[in-house]
Amino acid sequence: MTFQSDEGEEALTQDLWAVQHDLERLPREEVGRIMRLPSLLGRDIMKAFSFRCDYRTGVVGLER
Repeated sequence: MTFQSDEGEEALTQDLWAVQHDLERLPREEVGRIMRLPSLLGRDIMKAFSFRCDYRTGVVGLER
């Protein structure tokens, strides 16, 4: 991924594993546990950057 701002670009390389569950064939309680898992990509990116969200101005930012 490459993030771009007025100050330049920042590249982030991350190995990702993706799976797709057949939710129709799983027990309801298992589906509930799977759906509660946080986004791994989101969590990995959030750990690499400082996340800033200003609701008043509508600005969302990531800083190294």
